[in-house]
Amino acid sequence: MNLPSNEAYRGKMTNVDLVGSVRYIVKQYTYPGGRQLLAQVSGVAAIAAMTLVAAGIVAVGIQTNSPVWSIACLAIWFLLIGWTVGLTMINVYPTVWVSDEHLTISAFLFVRVNVPWTGIIDVGAGHVPFGHILVRARHITPFHRVYGWMCSRTLYPSFVVGRGIQEREELLGQIKERARDA
Repeated sequence: MNLPSNEAYRGKMTNVDLVGSVRYIVKQYTYPGGRQLLAQVSGVAAIAAMTLVAAGIVAVGIQTNSPVWSIACLAIWFLLIGWTVGLTMINVYPTVWVSDEHLTISAFLFVRVNVPWTGIIDVGAGHVPFGHILVRARHITPFHRVYGWMCSRTLYPSFVVGRGIQEREELLGQIKERARDA
């Protein structure tokens, strides 16, 4: 396996995890500026707005004695659209951490999900607009199947590596090499 040594990471390390007596070097890849934060805040705003619209529909429906099934259907429709769009926006630019053991991505604001190298299926499959790259895996979260479906018409969970992520080519090279050698 042709992986960079600890020496290659000198000056680039963002975190050193100590698990027992084993030392793991972790490299972090993020998006510069406020792009990631803006997408997350916009996602939260979309969820909040559509939830309020659904609550408003229910309130108006109750006041006007509308049929319960039509109120429920319309409110659920707004909730599904709002939460799907919002969660997609929250997770569109994940921070990615690479270690010897696994790949870690940020999901749902403050949650991190570990993806073992053996769980990476492929890099670059499907069609992602604007020059972004899709990484498909066996397990991330059930919601990440939305990205797989939108970009490659598969139900494999996926995440997008945007063209604006720092050191993008290095990250993609690490993912491809480590997944191949796992």
